[in-house]
Amino acid sequence: PIVTTREGAGDTAVVDGENGAIVDPMDQSDLEAKIESLIGSEQLRGRYGEKSRVIAETELSVNLIANEYADVFRRLLKI
Repeated sequence: PIVTTREGAGDTAVVDGENGAIVDPMDQSDLEAKIESLIGSEQLRGRYGEKSRVIAETELSVNLIANEYADVFRRLLKI
């Protein structure tokens, strides 16, 4: 499970409420609440963890990302 912000690339692999939580970086109480909800719920941690694994395998795999970069370079070079 992931708790992150929308700052930088923190929310690249997180869908709020599906595989983690996205919080406002200036909202300490929201951060505390999201962390406490994960600590208090094994079921929530399991659901977020499973969904994160699926996203990593289907959307963020090394092969997939490498192929996307190769496609970009091919278009730039017009191969």
